[in-house]
Amino acid sequence: CSPRLSTEAAERLNNYYVEVRKGLASADAESEKQGKAPRAVPITVRQLEALVRISESHAKMRLDPVATADDVKQAIELFTASTLQAAKLGEITLEGGGVSEGLAELRQRIEGMVAIGQMRGKSEIISQAVAWGFSERDAENAIRSLVGAEQFEESRQGRRLKRVA
Repeated sequence: CSPRLSTEAAERLNNYYVEVRKGLASADAESEKQGKAPRAVPITVRQLEALVRISESHAKMRLDPVATADDVKQAIELFTASTLQAAKLGEITLEGGGVSEGLAELRQRIEGMVAIGQMRGKSEIISQAVAWGFSERDAENAIRSLVGAEQFEESRQGRRLKRVA
């Protein structure tokens, strides 16, 4: 049994994909207006393909040769509850990676170097992270995660960071 998407299911997936990309793109545009850095692409073709596979797997569990709109609904709920929620919080990036190994450690180190109420340059924090042996990308991800968790606020178009919690 190798289920395939019905026309209705494929249309529902397509609509969801377009809706998510538009919705988070407009949220990122609003964030940029406020001087915050945009997040990574919210959903890529890779995640869309995963949704197709989850939908087909759901149909396969029922031994149905066709994945229906209900199977797509279940896949979307699973995706939203896991991957997309984490991305909205800045815990992961969806552009091809996951949580970097040392993200939690780097977040703690950054929190330790900036006192509550204190402001530092983003480039200064990134330089320190590199000195600790992390990559610039890991530093960017950790900062994005801290901003998403409302531990830090960005100002001056994302060039300055203030620890708020």
